[in-house]
Amino acid sequence: MHLYDTLQVCLLALESRFPYHLVKINEVMFGARGLRAEGHTSQSLIKLLEQAQPELLQASAYLIIDPEK
Repeated sequence: MHLYDTLQVCLLALESRFPYHLVKINEVMFGARGLRAEGHTSQSLIKLLEQAQPELLQASAYLIIDPEK
């Protein structure tokens, strides 16, 4: 599956297919704010971004789900 859309839509698509998977984010993106880079579900990451950096949810994103990896 390949999806070009906003980060929020990509995270929602990931949550739809894998609701219990954890997402690791780029530490540089959150390091200055003291936020953890690991251990977030898609939904918890959306909530965190809504509070910390809501503009990132509207940024362009590319989601690749490869069943072989």
